[in-house]
Amino acid sequence: TKLHADRGDPQIRRYVVQCYVEGLCWVLMYYYQGVQDWGWFYPFHYAPCASDLVGLSEFAGGQFELGEAFLPFQQLMAVFPPASGHALPPSYRTLMVHPSSPIIDFYPTDFRNDLNGKKFSWQAIALLPFIDAKRLRSALAPLGETLTEEEATRNTHGDELLFVSLATPLGQLCNSTCKAPGQPPAKLIAT
Repeated sequence: TKLHADRGDPQIRRYVVQCYVEGLCWVLMYYYQGVQDWGWFYPFHYAPCASDLVGLSEFAGGQFELGEAFLPFQQLMAVFPPASGHALPPSYRTLMVHPSSPIIDFYPTDFRNDLNGKKFSWQAIALLPFIDAKRLRSALAPLGETLTEEEATRNTHGDELLFVSLATPLGQLCNSTCKAPGQPPAKLIAT
């Protein structure tokens, strides 16, 4: 099957459903309470069959550990294909393409696209490998020393910025709330 498991194996089917329910919990908690777990991911390319979504009350929901967010370059390395490597420092980009890279398997040049009943290639499910966060962090750790000052600054967590146009009601509200006439904008701190 598409989940690489015997369709008749009830334990595998229940595990897929459990992971799916955890994913639903993660998303709901993310939108209502913020990030619950930086490292959680759904470990399949496909959702379970609707007919398997029964007996959901036996699942307690997600049990999450917050963990640590990726740094910006780590995040880009986890989601970019090698063709987008130009947005990364050269030492990072090399790990995406060099045959002896310890994480070259994260960036296959040949992979299947499953149209899964769809008509257009952009609708396909790209059957790419899942990123092993521990291996990615380990491979990138020594590269921090190779960054320029500007790159090192880009590779840090910073403040969130909200860009609004003064031509919108939100922009006018932000302007009147955050700035005294003739003064530079004030920094808003979310509480």
